[in-house]
Amino acid sequence: MKPKGRYNIGVARRCGVSITEDTSTQGIEDFLNICEETYALKGLGEFDCDFFHELIPMFSSSERGSVFFAEYQGVRLATALVVYFGSTATYWYGGSRAICRNVMAPYLLHFEIMRKAKALGCRYYDLFGVAPQNEGHSSWTGFSVFKRKFGGRELCRVPTLEYSTIPFRIENGKYGIDATS
Repeated sequence: MKPKGRYNIGVARRCGVSITEDTSTQGIEDFLNICEETYALKGLGEFDCDFFHELIPMFSSSERGSVFFAEYQGVRLATALVVYFGSTATYWYGGSRAICRNVMAPYLLHFEIMRKAKALGCRYYDLFGVAPQNEGHSSWTGFSVFKRKFGGRELCRVPTLEYSTIPFRIENGKYGIDATS
């Protein structure tokens, strides 16, 4: 871990940031609100909320994933959807609010997720991608700098391909899990 990353975790602790896990209906709504805010702030396009209303309960009920929050003075500032597979915990989606940046909530959030993953027997925490260092400024630059403060190894693999083995149906422009399959 880079010294600045470790320092920011200490800042969050001293400020009283707390970490919670919440996959309730309210937790899913809070996750979606924070992600939508992040996507809008970073210019990452539209965030598809409908997908997560189906996905999060499915991950949670099978103990294959969860939603975590960093809270400060009763306000949820940052969130992360983490998926567990084999010996790896993967930060799949998340975001943080533009308020209270000085309390460094996202740093403590990911550090505590790493600790939980280790307690569950995971050996790896996959931060799910960074922008190449030699690439100029992109929409990924800010969170790539953030992720690199946690240290670790950067692996260059083939581009990510998300492939669902769960049957989906599309009706009237909406999609969902096909319960008939």
